[in-house]
Amino acid sequence: MERKNLEHADAVHFTADLEQEEYAKLGYDLRKAVVISNGFDPESMPLGDPQDFRRKFSIAAEKKIILSLGRLSWKKGFDTLIPAFALAAKEIPEALLVIAGGDDEGYKATIEKLIQANGISDKVLFTGPLEGKDKDAAYKAGELFVLPSYAENFAITVVESMSSGTPVLVTGNVGLASQVEQGGFGVVVRKEPVEVAAAIMRLLRDPDGARRMGERGKAFAASLSYEKISRSFLEAYNDIIAGHRTHS
Repeated sequence: MERKNLEHADAVHFTADLEQEEYAKLGYDLRKAVVISNGFDPESMPLGDPQDFRRKFSIAAEKKIILSLGRLSWKKGFDTLIPAFALAAKEIPEALLVIAGGDDEGYKATIEKLIQANGISDKVLFTGPLEGKDKDAAYKAGELFVLPSYAENFAITVVESMSSGTPVLVTGNVGLASQVEQGGFGVVVRKEPVEVAAAIMRLLRDPDGARRMGERGKAFAASLSYEKISRSFLEAYNDIIAGHRTHS
């Protein structure tokens, strides 16, 4: 129904290169592509204390937290994350998978079955939804943030994690994957349990390298200010208007 609108638009806005690639695969015509990411306001996340987070959920100091934060949905790739974490936990016993998010789709029961099937019930903690200081504290408490999704056009949780200085581990299906890889903000892998497990172990065993990734990611998140994004949109609109004037 929208094909005519898309193909006759002066421009189509994409939030990431991956989104534009997916559009091209559909075989639609495209007059002009405008790739501008979503904006992010660091002040929208009140500063949290990672130690408060550990105390609140009784997480021992020696535990290494791998964080999954977002709605509990099949789309987020728990069918890859759970077996991958199980493999990593065999090599790194102090690893703890923290799953934070609301169960709007009733998918938690499926995740719990995956956890039981992989024998890691004692190594997984569900916190429920986190907001405000608790969310920032969770990101900061994590050694890394993991998102092995089937598809994400942007994934604001990746930016939130980077803003808190935490390195990210994502699959190539996540819209920000190319920026993560090129900028060295974390690790990008295929959506395969063995690859995700290997990346988890690599980051946990190299805390200095992971910290440097987090610092680079923090700078990138700060660059996504709404002021900068607004300027990019204004430039795109002016360019389109100028093109109409040229052809009139």
